[in-house]
Amino acid sequence: MEETIEIDTENIECWGTDEVVCPHCGYEFSDSWEFLKNNDPDIGKITCDGCGMEFKCEGEYSIQYYSEKIKEGEKLMSLIFEEK
Repeated sequence: MEETIEIDTENIECWGTDEVVCPHCGYEFSDSWEFLKNNDPDIGKITCDGCGMEFKCEGEYSIQYYSEKIKEGEKLMSLIFEEK
């Protein structure tokens, strides 16, 4: 007799995750960045590799900037290349 596994689909974390997660079974896709085409955040319809169900998905880009003071005598790589 085949054992059936119950999945609590009400509590699957699939919003704002680092990878695409199936809202039906919780399967987490690795390399989710491959779904993004032409910088379009609307990924569209995906068929889950875990359960075979379809769901829709959107991606979100996040850019962060880091800045710091230049120390006295420090040369930046961009300035070194410009000098050549």
